[in-house]
Amino acid sequence: MDEVQQTEGGWRSSGWVALAGLFLIVTGAWDVLYGIALLVKENWAAISPDRLIVFDVTTWAWVITVTGGLKLASGLGLLRGQSWARAVAILLVISNMFVHWAFTNANPATALLSILFNVLILYALVVPEKTSIRQEGYWDVSQAQRPPPTQIPR
Repeated sequence: MDEVQQTEGGWRSSGWVALAGLFLIVTGAWDVLYGIALLVKENWAAISPDRLIVFDVTTWAWVITVTGGLKLASGLGLLRGQSWARAVAILLVISNMFVHWAFTNANPATALLSILFNVLILYALVVPEKTSIRQEGYWDVSQAQRPPPTQIPR
């Protein structure tokens, strides 16, 4: 999963980045569908407005729909190797975790599951690729200068 591939723009990606892209597409599509369902029928999620921390249901539905669409677009950008997609995805995932946290009191199962997936995506985006680090000469013990072995008299 740590194999590094060279893309057209010279940007390196690994299996972790591809996994993050796929998770972004899936969670972004889920957020868009969930937000549209809330816009069409506010009581679909059986939420009382006094249980929301920050917004009313309509505002929250719009926020989750827009961030879901942006997550979907950045996931497609990650899979295509676009250089902007990684930074945008990190910002979107962090903001999306706060959006779902604001909804935890009203719908804990969905919110916590979404936060869990966002944490996995964030990890996949920020974990350093071992092979690219080795190619640049950092943290590679095998390239370190070692003193010659000493002869032990017998």
